[in-house]
Amino acid sequence: MKCIVLSLFVLYSATAYGQRELQGVFSNEAEGFKTVTLMVHEGGDAYFHTAVAGVIGKWSYDKPSSTFTFDYFDLGPNKDATIKFMFDPKKRTYTLAGDISETPTDSTRTLHYVTNSIPDQLIQAFKTYPEELEKRRRQIQARANQKREYEEKLAREKPEYERIRKSIVESPRVVLSKEFYVREDTPATRALKSTLGDRDIAFKEDVLVDLLGELPPDNHWIREQIFSRPEISADTIEKFYPQALDWGRHLNYGILANIANHPNTPIALVEDLATKNDVPIGAVGPAQKQIIKYAEALLATDSDPSLDQFQHLYDFALRMPKVAHTDNGRSIVLMLAKHSRTPKNILTQIAQADDRIVQDAIISNTNAPLSTIKQLAASKFPRVREAVASTPGIPLELLLVLAKDDEGRVRAAVAAHPMTPVTTLMEMQSDDYFDVRRNLIRNPHTPLSVLETLAADKYSIIKSEARSALRERQMQNQQVHGTQ
Repeated sequence: MKCIVLSLFVLYSATAYGQRELQGVFSNEAEGFKTVTLMVHEGGDAYFHTAVAGVIGKWSYDKPSSTFTFDYFDLGPNKDATIKFMFDPKKRTYTLAGDISETPTDSTRTLHYVTNSIPDQLIQAFKTYPEELEKRRRQIQARANQKREYEEKLAREKPEYERIRKSIVESPRVVLSKEFYVREDTPATRALKSTLGDRDIAFKEDVLVDLLGELPPDNHWIREQIFSRPEISADTIEKFYPQALDWGRHLNYGILANIANHPNTPIALVEDLATKNDVPIGAVGPAQKQIIKYAEALLATDSDPSLDQFQHLYDFALRMPKVAHTDNGRSIVLMLAKHSRTPKNILTQIAQADDRIVQDAIISNTNAPLSTIKQLAASKFPRVREAVASTPGIPLELLLVLAKDDEGRVRAAVAAHPMTPVTTLMEMQSDDYFDVRRNLIRNPHTPLSVLETLAADKYSIIKSEARSALRERQMQNQQVHGTQ
């Protein structure tokens, strides 16, 4: 069953049934989206609620079979629908019968009596919804009639439509006539839209350009189709781009979206559109997606980009505005930060980004220069410094600096690093941070004396792990001496 919000509930007439034990508020008393509620009113009206919405309808009850029937109008498919319940008068419970997707388990299908108090607002809604339902039915019938009449119109005009369409296919220049782009829905206007959308029908570019000049100012749908045609050249797109910006701002942004996606659009125009703040995001978004595809092609293994191309892409990514909640510029910067083909000097520039995830990506990049790694060792983000401290080839001087870091998680990474000097490991045994001492136990280079100290730690986990590590070291020593 598809539910609708309360403001759209509908009601239709049915005969009330007066057993008081049937009436009241019943619920499965589940939580969240498993909640199911049934409110049965004495007037023969009922309200059924699942998840976050519900419906109003009429109820009836067949006592011999203990079947409670709830009839309602489902606004999803716009048709009458029914839900059946089994009523247990002794327990005063309703159990949903049939397949109700919102109530997947037996426990959530049984509704227990809660109270007799049905909200006054709902009782008032019971009184007003017969009229609203009738209005809804008239609207649905009116739309059905309109649809039927339009289908009949199309059937009557089909021979004329096919004749005009054939004439366009044989001689596309015939579309340069006002009959093809009047505001009314005619066989000619439908034929023009149909042929422009058919890629198997070829149009000469000069015809399309002339058509752009003939169209009335408000006929933006045809313009949108024209700028999706493969015959449109880069020169034509460039010529109409300033005017298309105005069309896109005030008439239909689909024109600009098609320009952004057109294979012949010069990259400079795509970049310009990708940075616009005064056109709809429906046009800026596709342009930015094209820039992402360009970036992916640039980083492909079979390409040979220049340093200038990388620099331009990075600089441009920084200029790209967010589109709603999507930051495509950041996505490109992150892509460059991760990729092994990104030049070292670009990685050094990216490392200055005030972005923890981007900085993390650079640390994992095998092409990142040592100078950049040193730069990130002073990052304001503790997790970035922790990642630097975990780098396999980190210089010793960086390890020693990070061993004194203010953040315990950074020092813990140093304590776990296999290249950390023994003297530093010994100094860290009294560190207040729990994971520092715990990582010392796991470091195979930690001296036995440190393990012995940690075996008396105030925390039982550290104490237990240290003693276990000591026993393991002792067994290894015995095996070595026995072999000798």
